[in-house]
Amino acid sequence: MTKKLIHKFAILIFLGVALMVWVGCSGSDSPVTTENTLTDDSIPVILSGGLTGQVETIEGVQINLRFLQDGKIVATTEVDANGNYQIEAIEPGTYTVKVTAKGFETAEMTVQVIANQVALLDKVALKALEIPVAHVRGLLSDQGTKKALSNVRVQLIDERGKTHEALTTKTGIFTFENLPADLPVILKIDLEGYEKQEIVIDSIPEGETTKVPIELVPILPAEELPPGDGLSLGTKAPGFSLPDAHGQNHSLADYAGQKKVVLVFYRGNW
Repeated sequence: MTKKLIHKFAILIFLGVALMVWVGCSGSDSPVTTENTLTDDSIPVILSGGLTGQVETIEGVQINLRFLQDGKIVATTEVDANGNYQIEAIEPGTYTVKVTAKGFETAEMTVQVIANQVALLDKVALKALEIPVAHVRGLLSDQGTKKALSNVRVQLIDERGKTHEALTTKTGIFTFENLPADLPVILKIDLEGYEKQEIVIDSIPEGETTKVPIELVPILPAEELPPGDGLSLGTKAPGFSLPDAHGQNHSLADYAGQKKVVLVFYRGNW
């Protein structure tokens, strides 16, 4: 055998051994991992469901839907021109659906929302009311920016003390339909970051809609003053008692939570 043949044979043996080692490694049970690989466990899963249904349309009348959970309103929508409606991405649970329209009886349904499923509700047909009613429609906005405030809970207390709730739309609109006519109601709004609002509507004539524009006043952050320079603007007033010009004593506790208090200090005649 010549030297050239021996040399070629040695090279072939070396390549064969290398191939066998590579095949053995690639067939190992050890998984090949790389950094930054996403697994199913690392992706957050948000479970939600949906609602859809239809209401028989009424010519010239807007039909609204309110969705309540545990007595509190959580979402609102309105039907389209064909009477269809849909709510997406709502948390699983039991909901009460109220279908309302001016001058018509309110229809109620109870529905169970299941994760990753869309619940189909029965078609609803509203009946005309036979008693006189009135309505409230409002616009909620920020006093400073004049921008509409959306998804804000507005409460209405009627003359019987019953509380009704509505959520403002994307354009800041809220409505209350079919209230007792010619009787007073109270609107209450308590939104974090704003002063509380309470508005009394003396009475609403039968068949009328009272329009109520409401501007919420933002609560400004307290102004910090150096120690000893007095109370900072926006801080809570300390309890105190002071006599008036007639010597009658007044305490802040006598008025707190009932009416606004204004203190005026002036020099005496001495």
